[in-house]
Amino acid sequence: MAIQQWLQQDYLPLASLRPPAVVHVSLYCVGKSARIPETMIAAARRTGAAIEACQFELAFDHVITFLLPQNNAIVLAGNGGRELLRQLHVQIAIEMQRLGENANLNPNFQPHATPL
Repeated sequence: MAIQQWLQQDYLPLASLRPPAVVHVSLYCVGKSARIPETMIAAARRTGAAIEACQFELAFDHVITFLLPQNNAIVLAGNGGRELLRQLHVQIAIEMQRLGENANLNPNFQPHATPL
């Protein structure tokens, strides 16, 4: 929460803090809608349970924004652990495809946390 308040103060004073219940780190895009279908959420959960990966650090070392028409998100991004993250991203795509879901493999996907 302290990081959220610092970002709000220094970057976007009028932004809303994300509620703690929805704060997360995005590692893979499963959809871009206000409400992700339950089938996609179930597939993402099955994918997560099926993947084995070694633990690695992901450092968020800079602030960026995603300029979206409906809301401009201020996010924390980083390059620490980038290669291991890229491997995990591919593993997720392979497993999603195996489950019959759309494998949105995007080599330009930016892992991020969205506090505002």
